[in-house]
Amino acid sequence: MKRYQLLILATLLSIASCENSSEPKNHAPEIISITASPASPPPNYNTTISVVATDKDGDILSYTFSAEYGHLSQQEESSIIWRATEPGNYSVHCIVSDGVDTANSSIAIQVI
Repeated sequence: MKRYQLLILATLLSIASCENSSEPKNHAPEIISITASPASPPPNYNTTISVVATDKDGDILSYTFSAEYGHLSQQEESSIIWRATEPGNYSVHCIVSDGVDTANSSIAIQVI
């Protein structure tokens, strides 16, 4: 009887240790900077929006840009061209994903 109790106890401990050993925690990407060049363009002028981001886990990052106003084009990995046709204050947003977690940031641009 003790032999079976020991076998059951060993099995339960083995199962419990498997449940506690989870995959390593994923770390969200971190946006280091988001820049616009030029920072204050005239209307109809292409502005390059560039994002620098890192991932502690070394995951491949993807970048998604959006803007409520203006035209986005020519995305190349972590940068994109943005253009507005009218003077004003605008924002361009970027979401960086490692496939599991995301980070987001935006930049204000004054078209003069």
